[in-house]
Amino acid sequence: MKWAEWLPELARISDDGLRDRTVDVLTEAARRGGWADPSIMWYVEETASGAPPAVRTEVRLVDHLRLVAAAAADMAEQCNRVVGSRTVVDHVLVGGLLHDVGLFELFGPKNPTEPAVPVLRQPLLLRHPYTGARLAEEMGLPTEVVHIIATHSVEGEHTKRSKESALVHWADWATYDVMRAALFPHVPQERAFYYYTGVAS
Repeated sequence: MKWAEWLPELARISDDGLRDRTVDVLTEAARRGGWADPSIMWYVEETASGAPPAVRTEVRLVDHLRLVAAAAADMAEQCNRVVGSRTVVDHVLVGGLLHDVGLFELFGPKNPTEPAVPVLRQPLLLRHPYTGARLAEEMGLPTEVVHIIATHSVEGEHTKRSKESALVHWADWATYDVMRAALFPHVPQERAFYYYTGVAS
């Protein structure tokens, strides 16, 4: 699979071994989901709001992963430069690239005539932060990266996030809101569902 082409942010990871393991996790998640070409998978919102998963054909999942990884890593580098935060940029990059990796496993191609459309492969009993973190742990990624994947969404609201996890979490929300406003502005801000029940706009 051409992960280096689909996710050029992989080249920013300074640790070669960590980069290779990141690619391995991506490849295994795609294999489990049945994605021969995961780069074509449309972005899918699998939220904690209780709403059915929504497919956004305006953007691919790999584009979302790129945005989050790049934005979070840039913030980490600035925090290190300006306030000496000693944030581990490699962990931020890997966490950003893998934060939604569980979606590749949970969803598979709809059918041969609509290969980019993701559909659930099984009942949604565990959301993508859990499936992604479990896979990353199985494949030997550092606990710090597993933590980022597990806590990047609402599941992390009642835990103590690491600096690296906080950066990925907020990069995820910020870039999602910009992407939503640019590409599917008819969709309400998703975060409202988590904190303000009943809010639909």
